Amino acid sequence: MTQTQPPQLSVILATTGDFTTIRRTVEHLHNQTISDQLELVIVTASPQSLKLDAAATAGFAAVRVISVKHIQTIASANAAGIREASAPIIALAEDHSFPEPNWAAELLSAHKTGEYAAVGPRVLNANPNSAISRADYWIGYGRWSREDAGGEIDILPGHNSSYRRDLLLALGDKLESWLESETVLHWHLREQGHRLYLHTPARTHHVNFSLAKSFFGASFYNGRVFAGARSSTWSPLKRLIYTFASVLIPVIRLWRILRYAENIDFTGVMVLFAGLVVSATGEMIGYALGIGSAREQLRHYEFFRVRHVCHTDVWI
Repeated sequence: MTQTQPPQLSVILATTGDFTTIRRTVEHLHNQTISDQLELVIVTASPQSLKLDAAATAGFAAVRVISVKHIQTIASANAAGIREASAPIIALAEDHSFPEPNWAAELLSAHKTGEYAAVGPRVLNANPNSAISRADYWIGYGRWSREDAGGEIDILPGHNSSYRRDLLLALGDKLESWLESETVLHWHLREQGHRLYLHTPARTHHVNFSLAKSFFGASFYNGRVFAGARSSTWSPLKRLIYTFASVLIPVIRLWRILRYAENIDFTGVMVLFAGLVVSATGEMIGYALGIGSAREQLRHYEFFRVRHVCHTDVWI
């Protein structure tokens, strides 16, 4: 596609399917107030099977289709897209997260201050009609749900935030491993003296798991990936201590979540706590045995979100 002007923001969007799997996200990106300043970077294992819709992708500053031999994890796909992007700021997108029209402009406005390494949006629940989807949302994104959550912060929404591309490229061959758990990446950036910012005028609507099997499966593997990535350089003694301390995680996290969760009833608390127990079990194994095959297992949950949502669930 002919580039109309140098892109200011590159949006990385990966899929293991064809264009229909990302069409709705692309439509929301196309509706951005500054869509002509965006570079859309689609990462796929097969450009031929993608069947790119030229009409749906018209109007961006640039559109690039990046081919990787096999998308083993969402982190590997995002890393490939980041390396091929051209804008100074990159944003990670998902096939099940739908940004509002001013999302890109607001993220860029926060980056233009030059103070922040990464800027995240406020995340709202796109399918709040079941106890499971609400529990998944509160666990995964509830911390960034409120208007008053904005400001400098220690961690940002995973898979939905924006970064200075030069800082990510400086991670070199380790970029993919850092992206496995963005919480750990955010801690690393802050240890290096960088600052993170949650900019609540930038908003996206995230579709969450509403099938029990998917909710608990993803919770377990996410927990293991987080703990394995976090403890990869720890001593055996420290890993052992955290392995046994993992039994406290569900209570601690529940207490934290209930401080910002809204309109949550007894059933919701029970589902939430069950998810936290499963996640903590994954963390326990991650501290004890490392990541193992958990990141590859997560691939089944990160793509084709429609497969993990109850048919009665309504996406807004």
